[in-house]
Amino acid sequence: MAASQSDPHQPPKKESGQTSSDGDDPSLPANSPATSYPPMVGYPPPMGYPPAQSGYPPYGQPGYQGYNNGYNNNYPYAQAPPAAYYNHVIYQQQQENQVSGFVRAVVGGLFLLVILMCMSSIIVWLILRPVVPIFRINTFSVSNFSTVSSFSAKWDANVTVENPNTKLKVYFDQVEAYLYYEDDNLLATSFANPFFLETNNKTVMETTLVSNNSDRRQAGVGSWVVEKMVEERKSNKGKLSFNLRFALWTTFKSGTWWARHVNMRVYCESLEVGFVGNTGNGKYTNDDITSECLVFA
Repeated sequence: MAASQSDPHQPPKKESGQTSSDGDDPSLPANSPATSYPPMVGYPPPMGYPPAQSGYPPYGQPGYQGYNNGYNNNYPYAQAPPAAYYNHVIYQQQQENQVSGFVRAVVGGLFLLVILMCMSSIIVWLILRPVVPIFRINTFSVSNFSTVSSFSAKWDANVTVENPNTKLKVYFDQVEAYLYYEDDNLLATSFANPFFLETNNKTVMETTLVSNNSDRRQAGVGSWVVEKMVEERKSNKGKLSFNLRFALWTTFKSGTWWARHVNMRVYCESLEVGFVGNTGNGKYTNDDITSECLVFA
């Protein structure tokens, strides 16, 4: 049996298409299928360790934890789940609907409150028919009117106050009196006593005002005002006109179930006083005619 000599470092091989001369060659099975690949030629790979495999992709890869995709990183995809987005939108819409519903309820409640207040005021007005009191000048006089060295004078007024209401009592809690020359030249101020009026009743309110420039406790009257009064008295045949005004803090009451506080302003204008000769005493030229004052509430 002849055998060919081969390289001792190479494994035994057989050329393609060549059959074995020995039928029981142990290197290949008898029924082994033919292959077209040549056998491996060379040295076996060197011994070593394979590279370590972590089993996880590197940090920061898309689709994994640690990747900043702009959404919730707990979701293992680069895009947020559509259901979460729509749930967020629906939740925002529900919050907006709740806020808008609350605002509408508040506005509606305020509107209803205003309507109820207006209706109650109308009903009270129809039932009680409140009317402001009536003020009339009965008497008005001046005494000790002097412009020689320093200005001084004293005014006395009797004012009839009438309550025309049939269902309302009027309480005059505080009364202040002001005396003016012309429109804005204040001469004197004082307080009148508080009083009370029953329904369909009237009373006389007495007021005294004093001005004295020599009294440092009072506000003095300007010298130009005194000069104007002297000139008018001379040119108007010994007559001067004054304006008496009142500020009143009042309360309208009907039994114990209804009360309303009202601030009133009373204007008794152009009260002409005629002096007796060159004296400092004078009186209202229309004493025989009651002069009604203007009332603002």
